[in-house]
Amino acid sequence: MGLKEESVMKRTMQCSLLVFLMMLICSGAQAQENANAATARAKALQEGWPDTPVGLIAGGWIDAFSTDEGAMRAFLAANLTEESLVQRPMKKRLSSYRKLHEQFGNLMLSSVVEATATELTVMILAEDTAEYRFIFEVEKQAPPKLLTVSIVQSGHGHGGH
Repeated sequence: MGLKEESVMKRTMQCSLLVFLMMLICSGAQAQENANAATARAKALQEGWPDTPVGLIAGGWIDAFSTDEGAMRAFLAANLTEESLVQRPMKKRLSSYRKLHEQFGNLMLSSVVEATATELTVMILAEDTAEYRFIFEVEKQAPPKLLTVSIVQSGHGHGGH
């Protein structure tokens, strides 16, 4: 085998190794993503959220809201359509989040009022123990994305997400 053939063979092996490592990293990232989704689902179910797409999205929204702005940013980026983010940019959404979080503090599921395939109405306890009606709506097509979150207390509405 000549020097040129050895060089080609070495490069081929290096490329093959690189492809293998990339596949391994990607499968590891996918496994981590699946584990994170399973953990989030288990947490939502333990807290009493319905085991439906809208229930899991609503539970994720409340969890992100109660965690911090970074968690809410990540949640919104993953669960809103691109069109929705164009209509109302992330900066405006996070500004609303900060105002709402200042008003409500951390949130917790109190009870499920009504659930359909695309809409979930729940009662949520704010940090001051005031109770609010939240209505979450998601798209019909899979995978569903969050369309709206409405917040109501005693007939007064507040919009947000």
